[in-house]
Amino acid sequence: MTDLAHSGSASIPGGDEAAGAPMLEKAARALSDHFKCEWETMRDADREMIREYARAVLMAVRNPSNSVLLAGEATGDQYEGCDPADCWPAMIDAILADGEGR
Repeated sequence: MTDLAHSGSASIPGGDEAAGAPMLEKAARALSDHFKCEWETMRDADREMIREYARAVLMAVRNPSNSVLLAGEATGDQYEGCDPADCWPAMIDAILADGEGR
């Protein structure tokens, strides 16, 4: 697993401007980048629409599946307790891995 939370070389989805942004905005900026839209030049109404898309995605994965819970527990076992900074990336990686199996 790549440790994006602690890696200085990791690219921030949504651009460097998103680095200090709230998590929902980081997700919205990543969606914007994915669809080749320029966040900084979007109309406010379009930015709000993209934020709502990001919110919908986060709400859809709010309750973890068994595989996601197991990934968090495994990380907790590895690090002798589940530090959220370690468990969160492992749990997100499990969500992404579930999607790769389709």
